[in-house]
Amino acid sequence: MTLPTGETSGTPSIIDTTGDKNFTPTYIAVALVEVIVLAALWAFSRYFVA
Repeated sequence: MTLPTGETSGTPSIIDTTGDKNFTPTYIAVALVEVIVLAALWAFSRYFVA
């Protein structure tokens, strides 16, 4: 990656992730929503089959 001064940053990564916040709470929230949605789909399927 080239800096505005023309120098290289020294990092070989394509995407600069410095300064990114911790995404663990987001991952937990997504997993929780997925469990809730799957449970609701299962409950609806049980309701309509019976």
